[in-house]
Amino acid sequence: SEESQAYVRSFQPRSRVDLSVLYPGTEQRGIALLYRMLEFNPNKRISAEEAIKDPYFDDIRLPE
Repeated sequence: SEESQAYVRSFQPRSRVDLSVLYPGTEQRGIALLYRMLEFNPNKRISAEEAIKDPYFDDIRLPE
């Protein structure tokens, strides 16, 4: 709706948070995946299906 779009546009631009500082034990590829998962724009955001197929989860993903 136009009202929703106006609400979103009312937010002030923010600097990107450095997730590697918040999660210092996380590998760089995990941080990159987090950024993709937290993308505000749904057209740019990775889907859950895409995220679970990411190589970051290769060691723990169950084949089924």
